[in-house]
Amino acid sequence: MSNPYEPDLGKPGDQPQQPAWGQGGPGPQGQPPQGQYGPSYPAYGGQQWGGSPYGAQQPTTTDGISITAFVLSLTCCLSFVGLILGFVGLGRTKDNRRKGRWAAVSAIVIGALGTLTAIGIIVVAVFVGTSAIVPGEAEVGECGNILSEDRDTVTMTSKDCGDRHDLEVIYVGTFDEIEDSQFVPSNPDDLTDAGISFGVCTDLMPAEDASTLDEADDDLRYGIVTEDTSPSGDEAFFCYVERSDGEKLEGSLLG
Repeated sequence: MSNPYEPDLGKPGDQPQQPAWGQGGPGPQGQPPQGQYGPSYPAYGGQQWGGSPYGAQQPTTTDGISITAFVLSLTCCLSFVGLILGFVGLGRTKDNRRKGRWAAVSAIVIGALGTLTAIGIIVVAVFVGTSAIVPGEAEVGECGNILSEDRDTVTMTSKDCGDRHDLEVIYVGTFDEIEDSQFVPSNPDDLTDAGISFGVCTDLMPAEDASTLDEADDDLRYGIVTEDTSPSGDEAFFCYVERSDGEKLEGSLLG
C-alpha cells in the first residue's frame, strides 16, 4: 500500500511533471518565475508609472503680487489699488500654483471696504464743500444745520428754511464793524460768548430785524462766525441764531 503522505514519484523512466501555471516554478519558455496568483508586479509606492509617490507637486514660492495687494489694501489712499491687485493675485494662486492665496482674498475684502469708505468720505467732503455756510458767502435769511462745533470752529451747511433746521443767518458784515461797536471784546475769542454775540449782533443789525427776533416765540441763542480765530479789519463775519434748548427751528424768523 502506498503512503498518502509521500509524493508520487512515478515509475522509473517517467519525466518529472512541471508545476501547473500559477502554482510557482519557472514560467513557460524561460519566462521569470510566476507567483501563485499570476505574474508579480512591483510593490505599491514604487516608481512603476513614473509619478511622484507624494501626489501633486506642492507650490514652493509665495506670490509677491498677493502680498503687495494685502499691504496696499491696509492703506487709506491705496486700498483701491490693493483691491485690483487682489484679483490679480487670486488668479495667480489658483489651483495651488503659488502660495499666498490668503493674502489675495484678504486684499479683496479689505480693499473693498477701504474703497467704499474713501468714496463715502469724498462724497461728504464734496457735499460740505459745496453747501457750507462760510463768512464772505453767507446771506441774511439763509438757514442751515450745524455739523460740528467747538469753542474755536463751527461747520455749517445750508438748508432749506421750509425744512426743520438748526440756525438762521441774521447779519453779515466785516470785523471792523465789530471793532467800531460799543460791544467790541478785548479778546476776539470772547466773541463766542453768548452775551457778547447778542450785544454785537443786535447792535449792528437793522432795528426792524432785531425787533422781529425779539418778538419771536422761540428762546434764541446768538452766535458769531469769523473767518479765523484772530479776525481783523475787513475780514468777513456773520451772526446767526439758534434755539437755546437745542430744538430745531421751523420756517424763517426774518420772513
